[in-house]
Amino acid sequence: MRSLGAGPLNRALVGWRTEAKMEPVSSAEAAAFAAATGDPNPAYARPGGPLPPLYIAKLFMPYLKQIWQTPELNLNLLRMVHAEQAVYWRRMLKSGEPFWLEMTITDIRDTGAGELLEITGRCRIDGETAVKGVTGLIVRGKKGRPSGPKSDGPELEEERFRIEIPTREGQQREYAKVSGDTNFIHTSELLARAAGLPRTILHGACILSMACSALCRRLADGDIHRIEHIKCRFARPAIPGKPLTLVGEEESAENQAVFVMLDETGAAVLTHGRFAWRKRSF
Repeated sequence: MRSLGAGPLNRALVGWRTEAKMEPVSSAEAAAFAAATGDPNPAYARPGGPLPPLYIAKLFMPYLKQIWQTPELNLNLLRMVHAEQAVYWRRMLKSGEPFWLEMTITDIRDTGAGELLEITGRCRIDGETAVKGVTGLIVRGKKGRPSGPKSDGPELEEERFRIEIPTREGQQREYAKVSGDTNFIHTSELLARAAGLPRTILHGACILSMACSALCRRLADGDIHRIEHIKCRFARPAIPGKPLTLVGEEESAENQAVFVMLDETGAAVLTHGRFAWRKRSF
């Protein structure tokens, strides 16, 4: 772990890349991930069935850790927060299917909240990208605790739908187990408080996965193969066991919707959300 005195990120590492041939994911692993995110779709448990859309969070995790633990990057983990996430699908990955995974540091830039480290991952099948994920990590400046960069983005002009999403105590530990993201802010009450949090918190990727599932059921008739992309910014922590509310505005002409996720107090947990889905094929 880098020290509190770590300096700026090493921008010479932009373009750093690694790739690996991945072993097929089992249907049992897919089903366990879905259970941790409250996704009821039974297709994940079938051999050869689709992986949950945000399963790539688990696939990316070992390589994200490899990147941010690279000494040459000069990353201060104590000041790092997951600020934004975008995922794009050409098609869903399937259990039992081999594929290649590629991870690249695509950008390091200054924002009002601190330095943004952008990492892009791709899952390729037969040389073609099936899924691409873009992860934005903010290394906060020493003044304050902003959660992400400030910039313009989609905002709700008029609420069109509202979806209540329950969470449960212990979900943070269950998701940590199935995803491989065992960061202490999700697993240790003592260390989470030492980091300035009120207690352990839900993973941002878990919240986004729940949002993706809810939006798919609402807007794409529950057909995950119609999902085209989802993106958001992570605005504030969410507490396990407290309900979340997704508020959205559908742009039916474009098959897109903008959304925010609110906690039990009405404060935004996810902002700048956008979900796009393909038209039904007949």
